[in-house]
This record gives sequence, structure tokens and C-alpha cells, in this order.
Amino acid sequence: MANRKLVAVVIGASRGIGAEFVKQLHEDEYCVIATVRKSVDVHVQGASMVVDAVELESTESMTKAAQKVPEADLLIINASMGEDETMITTDSNRLNHYLDLNVTGTHRAIQAFLPALRARKTRKIVVLATYCGSFYHAIHEPIPTFNGPYAVSKAALHMLAVQYHKELSKEGFTVLPIDPGWVDTDMGRLAGDPIQEGGNPPEISIKGMLEAINSVKPDDEIRIIDYSGTVIPW
Repeated sequence: MANRKLVAVVIGASRGIGAEFVKQLHEDEYCVIATVRKSVDVHVQGASMVVDAVELESTESMTKAAQKVPEADLLIINASMGEDETMITTDSNRLNHYLDLNVTGTHRAIQAFLPALRARKTRKIVVLATYCGSFYHAIHEPIPTFNGPYAVSKAALHMLAVQYHKELSKEGFTVLPIDPGWVDTDMGRLAGDPIQEGGNPPEISIKGMLEAINSVKPDDEIRIIDYSGTVIPW
């Protein structure tokens, strides 16, 4: 890819937050590679290239996608699963599915795209975090929705980001776990009506996240922040 533009890869870009990331990154003059799960989602506004049939649960599909991207400055892993469930009604297969998608799937994506990120000097990795995965909030300021297996998997995702930051910072990488907040998406609406009850449209959330992504530096201490730049207690 003989491209001197900044190159961004967005995992999970067919709709909602991922699609808005692609749109705004394109407006910021990035060359954007978008991955989607289904071939029917091959058109993503603003994408320079769309790679379909990419599943977080599949090492093979993620590896094949990464082979099409020789270099990248920014990797955003947006794809995940989440519903309002409880631990006592979740069997082990369901919990493993959460962990395989939200945690191991993120690991698959990072491992697959490390060579592309190492080919450039910016070397930023962004994972979509959430206050639902904060021990502090779970204990001191619990919320009524998105607890259970979703919260467990997101807490594990936060630690995954910490470990990658520790291991890759010496190579000039920045790993940023960032919470998009309550956004008006299909998943966000499971908790109610975001627009009527204080949530944000995707364009507001992504604008704030991109400002934070652009400002973070490799020598910054890793922390979880939200789209407004506010630090979320762990």
C-alpha cells in the first residue's frame, strides 16, 4: 500500500459506531480500511477498502484480512457483543461466547495487525471500553443494565489493553481503551432510548473519541477514558 496518508483499520464497521468511525476518519483524510462480517455490507461510506467475512471469533478470517493491509497507523477494534443479562442465568457456553468475542477476539485482531502497525511509526491501538467493566462503578456506582457476562468480559478486555500497553510501549505503541458512552445504536437502545434519555448520536461520540485518540502519546500512562476525555475509575 504505497500510501503516505495515515492509514486506519476499523474492525466492525458495517453500522453504528464503526461506520461513523470510518466516515469521520475519511473526513480527517485517513485512508480507511473497514472490516465487516457479511458480504452484503461491502459498502461503507468513506472506506478506501472494505474487507468482508471478517469474524472476531475466527483467527483464519482475521489473519486473511490483515494480509491485505501491509501497513497501518491506527487499529480500532469496535466489534463486540453485549446484552442485558445476569450471571445466574448465563451458562458456561454463553459466557465463553462473550469472552471469545470481546476478549480473545480483540487479541486475535491485535495479533493479526501487529505487522501492519509495526510497518509505520504512529502505532495506535484503540479498544472500545465501557464503565460497565469498571470495578469501581460495579461496587460503588452500579448501573441497572449491561452487567453480568458483558461486564465480566469488558473488565477482562481492560486488562488485556493494559498488558498490551506494557509490552508494546517500548516499541512506540499507544494502546487506548476508550468508552464511547451511551450511544444511539442497536446495542445502545437495549438500555432504553439514548436520545430521549441523555445518550448521544454516534457522530458526537466518535468526534470526541477521535480527539482523544489524536491527543494520546506513547509515553502517556494507560488509563480508561470516555469520549469526553474524562478518566473512568477502574
